[in-house]
Amino acid sequence: MERRFETELQDLKSRILEMGGYVEQAIDIATQALQERNAAKLASVHPLERKINHAHVVIDNACVEILARQSPFAADLRLIIAIIKINTDLERMGDQAVNISYNAEHYLADKKIDIAADLTKMGHAVRVMVRNS
Repeated sequence: MERRFETELQDLKSRILEMGGYVEQAIDIATQALQERNAAKLASVHPLERKINHAHVVIDNACVEILARQSPFAADLRLIIAIIKINTDLERMGDQAVNISYNAEHYLADKKIDIAADLTKMGHAVRVMVRNS
């Protein structure tokens, strides 16, 4: 029983890391497309967002199932609660990457707007935060 619990916790950690990778990719694509003024590239954010949403549901269900079956306490309980919170934050970040891609059409249509310098800094900062979390 204990071995299965440890395996489930490790699986949760792996899934949240994988989801973080999807979020990082989505942010990277959205910011690069804006920097390069490449509207076609923005479409590749949407398949990642579907993966992010699917991962969110799978992770959330796994956490609820572990909480119900195993009744974890102390460090294990804190880990599961942290994963639930991180899961929600990553899903929101994926939604924001999609919002960037939707709104990018307006920015790309206006030749006068130059956001590349600021966007490069912000995009890099967000990717570093996702990777380090």
